[in-house]
Amino acid sequence: MKHLISLLFLLFLTVLFGCEKDLVNETSNSESDNIETESEEVELYSDTAISVQQFKNQDFGDKYVWVAGYIVGSCSKSIDNAIWEPPFEYDTAILLADEPEETDPEQVIAIKLQDETLKDQFSLMRNPEIYGAKVCFCGKQQKYLGIIGMKNSIIGYGWLN
Repeated sequence: MKHLISLLFLLFLTVLFGCEKDLVNETSNSESDNIETESEEVELYSDTAISVQQFKNQDFGDKYVWVAGYIVGSCSKSIDNAIWEPPFEYDTAILLADEPEETDPEQVIAIKLQDETLKDQFSLMRNPEIYGAKVCFCGKQQKYLGIIGMKNSIIGYGWLN
């Protein structure tokens, strides 16, 4: 239990200071079931967020990585179902890009909104006003919706200016 509390405190500090200097709101997913590692310590690639393109173009293995980008769309089941402008019909996943007006499926990553907490904060269907907002997520690189993204391994997230 002591290790779990230390891990959660470390994640909080990483979110607070790791994404960017202009972090305006931070939180971390405190459900320990979402942390699937072989030891009690999470192996992070970096304590600072990388770009969407860096995330797409590198292999991080089983390491957790911070990635920052703009929310540019929503999606469900396949990237072919991406919605790039309001009204948004899905709260299953969001699409992140390095540019706030990106609509090319080759330039985005998919982030699964794996629970109600993430859906309440980041779903474009529930919160269309966050379209174009800059965010960061910490998780493992996985294939999701037919593209690179984060599926069931998100352990941290935050809002950026």
